[in-house]
Amino acid sequence: MDEPGFKAIERGEQRGFGPRAVLVCGFSQAEADALRLFLDQIGIADARLSLVSEAMLAMNLGQALQAEQGQDAIAMDKLPRVLIFSGLSGGEATP
Repeated sequence: MDEPGFKAIERGEQRGFGPRAVLVCGFSQAEADALRLFLDQIGIADARLSLVSEAMLAMNLGQALQAEQGQDAIAMDKLPRVLIFSGLSGGEATP
């Protein structure tokens, strides 16, 4: 297994594992809306974008990426700021 830490995304066309989705942690709804606009502008309009909800905390990552965002999104100051990208190619993730 690789050492933990940052790993740069390489440009390419091979898609990553999982559904085309972005899981948003520690951001406000307004910031998530701005991210949605950005994704649309760079051609990733079909990726689901969800703020982490209370229900997602009881799920594994795969389940959370597949889940619909509920009304119980966690307040931005309760989680670290993290974006989890799933199912995108390196070329899409690094425009």
